[in-house]
Amino acid sequence: MQIFQSLREKIQWLRQQQSDTPVPEAHRMPEGEESTCLHCGTIFSGNFCPNCGQDAATKRTSARGAAARLTKTVFKYDGTFPNTMKQLFYRPGFMIRDYLNGHRVCYTNPIQLILFLVTIRLMLAYFLPISDESLDLSSETMTKLSEGGLFGRIVASVTTILDNEFYLEMSAALFFIFPAKLCFRRTPFGRDMSLSEHFAAWLFVSSQTVFVDLVFDLLLFSFFDKVTVDYVTAFITVPLMFWDYKQLMGIGWIRSIWLFTLATVLAFAMMIFVVIVVLVLLAVNLSGS
Repeated sequence: MQIFQSLREKIQWLRQQQSDTPVPEAHRMPEGEESTCLHCGTIFSGNFCPNCGQDAATKRTSARGAAARLTKTVFKYDGTFPNTMKQLFYRPGFMIRDYLNGHRVCYTNPIQLILFLVTIRLMLAYFLPISDESLDLSSETMTKLSEGGLFGRIVASVTTILDNEFYLEMSAALFFIFPAKLCFRRTPFGRDMSLSEHFAAWLFVSSQTVFVDLVFDLLLFSFFDKVTVDYVTAFITVPLMFWDYKQLMGIGWIRSIWLFTLATVLAFAMMIFVVIVVLVLLAVNLSGS
């Protein structure tokens, strides 16, 4: 009994020490120390300039400071990027639902997330012998299109967009949100989702796909060609998408597979329609010139 009493007293003492320990504030300046604001030149004491509001901890640009700001912007010091990637492969649908419901402090913004992952994948494709997909239109064709009037400029712009993976992912999201809202409108969570929320959800799902593609490109580029790697990636990412929407919408596997497949078919139908329109404009423009 005496041992337990002594242990209890030590625990109480540790709790008391912890509660009495002041929590340091971010960028807290020593009390009474004066700073000169780098923006407006005001001399002041405290954490922020009273004239323009700039942080007293702001320093001149340096390589170390730039790297720190880049790390803070992309990965976040509070761990949002690693936590977001972890949740995307642990409880993806519930994570997306949490984000849409307003729990956003611990998650990375979906546009920022997919932009970073696409950038890493493009850098990987540059340094590794991976043949990336491209529309591969000649410069002469692009120049002729750009100089061929309004329709030609439209076709050239669309071609440029489709040849950039980030823009391609954003375009795919725009095509998918309308069928997704239509197909999932009677699910427990989908009935209240807006188009912008479907857009954010698809960007998270696309980020998951880009990450898987990035990993398999890195692991398999020495053994297989790009087409084989893409087949392996699709074999993994398609079930992941079914899992994402199963958790997000609060439905079963069969219903998730059926509704997601239907939404994808409708999205592809919309894409094909747009492609046909673009090809018709291309044919008219080239024949007229």
